[in-house]
Amino acid sequence: RSALKMAVPEVLKLKSTEHIALITDGGTENNNKHIKHFLETITEKKIEQKIALKDIRFSNSPSEVIHKIMKKYYLRGRHYETKTDFEKQLLWAIEDYNAKRPHYSLLGKTPHEIFEGAKPGLNTRRLMKRTHRYRVIHNIKHGCRSCDASKFETQSCTN
Repeated sequence: RSALKMAVPEVLKLKSTEHIALITDGGTENNNKHIKHFLETITEKKIEQKIALKDIRFSNSPSEVIHKIMKKYYLRGRHYETKTDFEKQLLWAIEDYNAKRPHYSLLGKTPHEIFEGAKPGLNTRRLMKRTHRYRVIHNIKHGCRSCDASKFETQSCTN
């Protein structure tokens, strides 16, 4: 709800005369009486809530996937002393996800490589060597709290 409250003033600045659609999934965090009441209190523009795959044919799941990946693989289980520490980890995670870590769905390319015009293609030997070298350096530098970092000379961390 607080993210929605922060977004609404920006949406209301839009010059569009059309109504605005708030597209959510069917989860209870997005589909409840508090959200409905909040949307009803906005009188400047009509904001209509639409449920993905129910009211419209597409889903917001692609945007939710990146949030899940960031939380599960990069942020969960780590503790930060300061906001700056958290921001550094988040920036590293974004860089790792977009420019360092090859994606299976892109046939071994990173999103950054595809954005720059590379054609998807899989050279597994080069890919595995590059990925392994990167993981070893990162894990030794930063340490994996649930693994023994010394073993990364021969294998990668799976956490």
